[in-house]
Amino acid sequence: MSNRIENLGDYNKARIDLQEAGGSLSRLYDKIGTTAVMKAAPVLMLAGAGMLYIGQKCVRFFKKRKEMIKDEPELKKQFAEAVETETVKSIGERDL
Repeated sequence: MSNRIENLGDYNKARIDLQEAGGSLSRLYDKIGTTAVMKAAPVLMLAGAGMLYIGQKCVRFFKKRKEMIKDEPELKKQFAEAVETETVKSIGERDL
């Protein structure tokens, strides 16, 4: 047995944790799961908050865009009237 396995630290840790759990794999898995959730929760909460913020921004953007599209014909009329008024004014000033 001169060829020693280098990664026995993980096996020994798992064996010790299993002994602490009384030999019950389900208790060991529950403990590991609880620890993993506690470590991952802040990151997941931050990611969820970021997705919520981006989602709200998208909803606002699309609502505003929908309103702008709805009001577009009226705005085109106002623009055409303004251009026509400016054209009449400029033609009138040239004639003077």
